Amino acid sequence: MTSRRMSLTAVLPQLLHDTDCVSFYEALAVAQEARRHDSLDASVLQHMVHLHDAPHTTDGARTILSDFVRTYQARIQQERLLAARPVTLKDHGKMLRTTVGTTLVLMLDERRAAGFEWNVTSCSGDPQLTRLPDPSESIARACFEIVWSQRGHMFLTLREECSDLSRTKGRSVQPRQFEIQIVVE
Repeated sequence: MTSRRMSLTAVLPQLLHDTDCVSFYEALAVAQEARRHDSLDASVLQHMVHLHDAPHTTDGARTILSDFVRTYQARIQQERLLAARPVTLKDHGKMLRTTVGTTLVLMLDERRAAGFEWNVTSCSGDPQLTRLPDPSESIARACFEIVWSQRGHMFLTLREECSDLSRTKGRSVQPRQFEIQIVVE
């Protein structure tokens, strides 16, 4: 049960239907494998809950499974909250979670005085992507609205590009890069 890479869809039903007790170590191996995934199928989560409630699951195994489900739920909630507000440079490298058809808003500070502007360099899932006019009078910001029409695990990368190289001559101003991962449900 504790192989290096286990298939949760195979192991969980096997543990559910096994007549031996589900031990702390088996539950720990399942939880460790589940943590390696950014997103779990509803059937996997359902099997984990059923395993928690099974009469042949030990108290130690129940503790491991309930801790995993609780922390997984909190992580999913945090990812949804991130996507519900405008995404900023502080969110670089984070995972967000949204739904098909929901608008994700990016508001990235832009260094226009240095000649830089944000451009999308890669984006998976073929979303509808719109660059909006800057709503701010005082701070230069690049504003994007992004809407995905399909489910999946998406990636988005933007990079600052210099439109006027003469502004950066003699200065050590480096372009920035911004990346996020998005789970579209």
